[in-house]
Amino acid sequence: MGENNLRRAIRATLEEQFENLEILSINIRDDVDRDGEPILNVKVVFDGKHRSLDARKTASFLRLMRNRLEEQGDERNYLFPMVSFISKADLGNKNPEAA
Repeated sequence: MGENNLRRAIRATLEEQFENLEILSINIRDDVDRDGEPILNVKVVFDGKHRSLDARKTASFLRLMRNRLEEQGDERNYLFPMVSFISKADLGNKNPEAA
């Protein structure tokens, strides 16, 4: 699965899980954790306050995202996803794609 398809799959899962979340960007990259194990680093930049995110939904988002990626045959499914939600306000003057 190419990066654009991966980003679309993640966006679709976000839109299903968070009805009123305005997504500004989804930044993804393959990375490694402290133990040298491969991970998928996902940063979701949204317009709003962190309080508007339901903690139960953010926790279950990982499972839903992995299921969707597996269904679509993504070769990165073996990677453990690390997802960060970053509000636009927390970025300051940074471009959302630079988060």
